[in-house]
Amino acid sequence: MTETTPAGGGDAKTLRFSIITPSFNQGRFLPECLDSVARQTHPAHEHIVLDPGSKDDSREIAAKAEGVTLIAEPDDGQVDAINKGFAMATGDVLAWLNSDDVYADETVFEKVAARFAEPDAPDIVYGRAEFMDEDGAFLKKAFVNGNADTLLETLQHQVGIIQPSVFIHRRAFEKVGGLDPDYEYALDYEYWARLAAGGCRWAHLDHLLSRHRWWSDMKTASQRDLSLHEHCRVVLKHFGYVNWRWIHRLADCLVGGVDGIVDSDTSQVDELARRRKIAELYLQYIKPAGVRNSLRRRVREPQVRQTVADMLNHGVDLSPYAFWAEPVQEDSPETAPDGKALPVTWRPLAGSLERGEDVVAYRFSEELDWAFKRSWHDQQMARTRAFCEQLRSARSSDTCVVVGNGPSLKKTPLSALEGTDVFISNFAYYHAELLQRAKFLTITNDYVMRQGAYDLPQLRSVYKLLPVWMAPYTVPQPETFYFSAHLRPQFSDSIEHWVSWRSTVSFFNLQLAAGLGYKKILLVGFDHSYKQQDSLKEGDLIEQRDDDENHFIASYFKGKVWQAADTGNMESVYEIAREHAEKSGIEIVNCTVGGKLEVFRRGRLAAELAR
Repeated sequence: MTETTPAGGGDAKTLRFSIITPSFNQGRFLPECLDSVARQTHPAHEHIVLDPGSKDDSREIAAKAEGVTLIAEPDDGQVDAINKGFAMATGDVLAWLNSDDVYADETVFEKVAARFAEPDAPDIVYGRAEFMDEDGAFLKKAFVNGNADTLLETLQHQVGIIQPSVFIHRRAFEKVGGLDPDYEYALDYEYWARLAAGGCRWAHLDHLLSRHRWWSDMKTASQRDLSLHEHCRVVLKHFGYVNWRWIHRLADCLVGGVDGIVDSDTSQVDELARRRKIAELYLQYIKPAGVRNSLRRRVREPQVRQTVADMLNHGVDLSPYAFWAEPVQEDSPETAPDGKALPVTWRPLAGSLERGEDVVAYRFSEELDWAFKRSWHDQQMARTRAFCEQLRSARSSDTCVVVGNGPSLKKTPLSALEGTDVFISNFAYYHAELLQRAKFLTITNDYVMRQGAYDLPQLRSVYKLLPVWMAPYTVPQPETFYFSAHLRPQFSDSIEHWVSWRSTVSFFNLQLAAGLGYKKILLVGFDHSYKQQDSLKEGDLIEQRDDDENHFIASYFKGKVWQAADTGNMESVYEIAREHAEKSGIEIVNCTVGGKLEVFRRGRLAAELAR
């Protein structure tokens, strides 16, 4: 971690510390936390406490504490509070100290400042820590990786850093930004990985810097399973795969309740159940095609090799049922009524690979090019046909709602959807109430699927209806069904045979709704407008660094990559849908609050549902 050149450490005495403390109903611990900062012998420091609305005496305690700046205003959670604090901080050195943690003694800032001032001028200084219980009694020494030079490598399989013992120079914060709001439990781990990958220089200080409270009601301890899932997401994001040690820790937690921090005893965990859970977790986190390919490319790396060996030891089959971009010898090219061959993007190709394997291939571009074993493909299509027939016969209403993800959805009373069959798409599942009311979830965009592949297995309450070429990113689940989907500019008369995903997932959803027998399809959240650069054309990649103003929640694409839209192309497929609906006796009503889509008749959601 020496990508940047030290500029000299400077004078330790002049370094100003800014300590950020997010606090909510922590009055029992807050005085000890505040005191541990106030008694620091290094004089140049400020302490900012952010409280969104505690119901206990936390705000009064902070307001009366000398040297404390209280920000008593609502926030969007811990990450938002910390980032807000960092933004208003005036110090050279930034840190956050949760309200139930304390600094180890009054010389912590002095020691840290002296280390920052050394000639190598580190960007981050971190030190030792110990765990204490709810009453402040010593539990155990915390594991901390004392070799800063190995952090980037070892972060693949461990944290090795205790958050309250970390101090960040402002230049590092300005280089990589603040914490990522996509993480609730592993927010510090993701930040360490980002700082390390960003070339920031870390220095280990061999002193006890903090005492970290571990107690039953704290978020990380009480919801350790969710925390470990987020840690796996961090590793997947920054290292391209999930190391076997994280898989084992998560399995131990899920099967035996072992937290792996204070309680590391796995002797009582049922070994057979543990092995089954490990295999299941490998399927969830390693099966997506991009992860498998990453493993194959990096199999000579020791940690990757150990992970692959462990997968095989737990009976996880790595042989793919799908192949990337191999030449397919087509059996009999499909033609249009005029005898001309249909464009490749309009149809699947039935044929064989050079090695003789019978396959069905889907070809759209160099990046989206899959071939599947024909036996597997035919099996999935038969399963989908049975599913569609079952839904048509068991459907309780002829009316459904297709949800778009525009900002107008914030003005739509979601309670009105109660008792109605609802289609949602892409990252709409981020909204808990919308997910609760949804019956179907669809994704047709390769980039959305790749970035959300780790979420999908957790969504067991909805039917997941996907193009078959999304299968390599998913795991086999009873509620997941695949459709033969391609870019034909037509509205499908038989969704069991093909569905078009042209221009927008909403076109895919309209065909599914019509194909499942719904006679009235209500649309909400169809704003039909996007704020993006005029120079972008449909499909161009956009890195969304700021809040997402094109969708109904700010975190929708924030921190992700998405593809530019073209409302003109969208409107053309909506016209196709309208023409099909008029011929087929299907009514499509746009119940969006505002928006610019005028292809369909307008209506009010509550009134249309009441008819």
